Amino acid sequence: MSDKGPAPRGPIFYGWWIVFSAAAINLLTGATFFYGFGVFFTPILTEFGWTNTQVALAMALRSEVGAFAAPLVGYSVDRFGVRKIMSIGVVGVGMGLAFLSRVWDLPSFYIAMCLIALGTSSTGGVVGILAISRWFDRKRSRAIAFMTLGAGFSGVVVPIVAALVLNFGWRTSLLIMAGVMVAICLPLAQLMRDRPEPMGMWPDGAEHAPGYDAGLSDVENEQKAKELALEGMSVRQAVRSRMFWQLTGAMTFASLSNNAILIYQVPALQHAGVSTELAAFSVTGLTMMSLTGRMGFGWLGDFLDKRKVLAFCFTLQCAGLMMFAALGPLWLVIPFLITFSPGFGGPIPLRPALMAEYFGTRALGSIQGTFILVNTLGAVIGPVLVGLVFDNFGTYSPAFFGMAVLNLLSIPLILTLPRAKPVPGRHASRDR
Repeated sequence: MSDKGPAPRGPIFYGWWIVFSAAAINLLTGATFFYGFGVFFTPILTEFGWTNTQVALAMALRSEVGAFAAPLVGYSVDRFGVRKIMSIGVVGVGMGLAFLSRVWDLPSFYIAMCLIALGTSSTGGVVGILAISRWFDRKRSRAIAFMTLGAGFSGVVVPIVAALVLNFGWRTSLLIMAGVMVAICLPLAQLMRDRPEPMGMWPDGAEHAPGYDAGLSDVENEQKAKELALEGMSVRQAVRSRMFWQLTGAMTFASLSNNAILIYQVPALQHAGVSTELAAFSVTGLTMMSLTGRMGFGWLGDFLDKRKVLAFCFTLQCAGLMMFAALGPLWLVIPFLITFSPGFGGPIPLRPALMAEYFGTRALGSIQGTFILVNTLGAVIGPVLVGLVFDNFGTYSPAFFGMAVLNLLSIPLILTLPRAKPVPGRHASRDR
């Protein structure tokens, strides 16, 4: 099915179907491979007798393979289109899950995890965010925020995965999940489209093309809109710009603490005297409360200066990290969740929306992929630093106080970014 031709009309702007499809695919991918993988951890250990470290290494491989694949996925989306890459990714995840169900030794286990990681790279945020950034202009932040709710809610499906494993065993459950993934997500991937213009639509469902000039003919306005839609920086121009490295630096400093919290939240709380049940409940609280940050700050990003909204999110993260580091009084768990969780969720839609404003959408897939490759350094280094501090001092507090200071560096990096210049003729930026 081509992007060209008559547009499917209806009471709902087709761009929202793009958002729904990307969110649903991310929900199922997250439930089967990210949040849901913990369900398979113990059964796999029991059957093969592997160590926790050997299985945990597979999780590290998953992150690294996804990071190194991101620039290639971004380029492929720019070159071949969202629908093709998303479809390949869905089939890849399905095949990877099926292969994982048949593993026979440790090397085959690692290969299966790498295959799934490659598939999820093609179904994840880079692909969906690129399409949404082209379908929305004035409502871009909130549209991306809606998409990220899919991954945020994927934890809700984990009890179903656990029930499958309990009743059918881990191998059969993986085969069932592979079938469900392909059966549901492949049709959803066919709904994806790269841009609204070839379908006779305009961003945000506007009645006229961006930059519409009543003094021009319909043909001239359409040609002008097509030219504007393709404006933006190349990858080379983006990575040579101050904006790319300031924004990447700010997000990398934040990633140091974010990934460390996700990994050490339960162990650190247990070390502070919190029960295992309450520590596990705090993880659920962080995940669910982060959704308020995704939607609330994502929505605000369409009306306020995204730089200031991002800086406020980083401020909340810093406050939460300070409370987490000071966990002696256990009541600090509540203010930690109230501050850190929305601060953690807000940048998820705001960062890609701001990148679209700075660099345009012409090569946004490749630019996003390059950003993810660099940003993963923070996600990897942060947990290692926390582990080293605990191994040497027997406490997590100095590590998280240090993370709070590093996170604080994100604020001036964001606030000193130049104002995003709107693409000529398109809707003016809300960053006033």
